[in-house]
Amino acid sequence: MQKINLQQKLSFINDYWNPRIAGELNGQYVKLVKFQGPFTWHHHDNEDELFMVMHGRFRMEYRDENNTDQQTWIEEGEMIIVPRGVDHRPVAEEECHVLLFEPVSTLNTGEKDARDPDAIYCRPPLYQSDSRLLGPKTCKTNRTWDELHAQGLDIGADGKSVVASEKYRNVRGQ
Repeated sequence: MQKINLQQKLSFINDYWNPRIAGELNGQYVKLVKFQGPFTWHHHDNEDELFMVMHGRFRMEYRDENNTDQQTWIEEGEMIIVPRGVDHRPVAEEECHVLLFEPVSTLNTGEKDARDPDAIYCRPPLYQSDSRLLGPKTCKTNRTWDELHAQGLDIGADGKSVVASEKYRNVRGQ
């Protein structure tokens, strides 16, 4: 067993909408992420998602069973569970720190991007409990995260774009 300082891990994150794994249990990831601005509308066909606000607040926009747009504010210390199949979009007017709890199979951008032929199916850089930075094993494009990183590149938070890796440098505290 090893304790994990979530505030310390969050201090290493310098970008938005790019979840990092803080732990894993029973086929579920505990992820840390910073929000600012709107995310993309998406849903998950097979997974529920838990969002817990550790700092700040955000608005969860979603479409109810009648496909009517709804919203609710999630404040610091509160959480919301988005059921599978519900279209949703988190929006943070100011920086917000969030803990996510979701199955390992959950794609950050949901099923809509999963159907996109240009999507790169990789997990972004991830935390392991001992602070090592891990990348995904393979990408849809047959390029591993390590290969991209060696070229000074990384997978963008949208799961599609290839971006300069400079913004990920401080994730390990380097």
